Amino acid sequence: MQTEQERRVRLPDGRHLSLKTSGPPRTSPSTPAIILLHGLGGCAREWFDVQRHIARFAPVCVPERAGYHGSDAPTLPPTSANIAADLRALLRAAGVQPPYLLVGHSYGGVVARQVLKDAPGEVAGLVLVDSVPVANFFPKAWTELLGGSTYEEVVGLRGNRGVAEAEWEMIARESAINEAPGGIAETELGLIRPGNRVLDDELRGWQALGRKPLCVVFCDESNDFRKVYEYGVEHGFGTAEQQEVVRRHLEKMSVEDEAAQRTQLALSGNARFLKAEGKRATHNVQLVDPAWVAEQVKWVYDRSVEMP
Repeated sequence: MQTEQERRVRLPDGRHLSLKTSGPPRTSPSTPAIILLHGLGGCAREWFDVQRHIARFAPVCVPERAGYHGSDAPTLPPTSANIAADLRALLRAAGVQPPYLLVGHSYGGVVARQVLKDAPGEVAGLVLVDSVPVANFFPKAWTELLGGSTYEEVVGLRGNRGVAEAEWEMIARESAINEAPGGIAETELGLIRPGNRVLDDELRGWQALGRKPLCVVFCDESNDFRKVYEYGVEHGFGTAEQQEVVRRHLEKMSVEDEAAQRTQLALSGNARFLKAEGKRATHNVQLVDPAWVAEQVKWVYDRSVEMP
């Protein structure tokens, strides 16, 4: 029997963080709970459709981290280490005990890998969705190539969305709050480079998962930025210099991102690399084809429950 609950959970330090849980009860203490971790500037709601698909076969949670819409502000700088500590405190306060199967999208993948570093025994498996271990910062000039349009329109997210219109509008509103100037996304972004590099150094060469399953899903974010570049050139948005800066970055982005994501396969002796194709080849694949993302989670889940 499936259950669903959305609530604000009180942490030991008195703060409250939002958590939505659903799915069937665990069949045993060793059955992993699936945890969906959104990216920088996103929101938990982006993952609700993926959660609905997963809830048909497994217990699943979607947390909203500190400072994001629906959760209290962080008391410490939101580094990956502090975010991971918050996550583990939230799950325990909510009565969701390990083991966890962590699904991290973009920067959420960094948080998932941080949990793996801090508490490898609590992690039953990983799904890393278009998450590079070291950030590949795109030139800031790219926003000028949008003109008066939005990123979602130009890259085709709105047209290709696999979520309902009402849900899409709520996602857009919550993400706008999170991405507001001076907000939590901007704060996290300012801490990413040193945090990622340190984490990458500490995990390099360590098969932290052992034989526990891992799936790395490469969605090739360069496809999205290439659409922005072509849109800007076609409509004359941005200066010639700004267009050239974006073009040069795109020449190597896909190859570098894929190579970086493949390095994460070394975390497990039971790993697979999956390259998204067609309309799924977009950074926000969870909004385009949530059922397909849930299928990749199930691949890892099925193998994790088979582990002795």
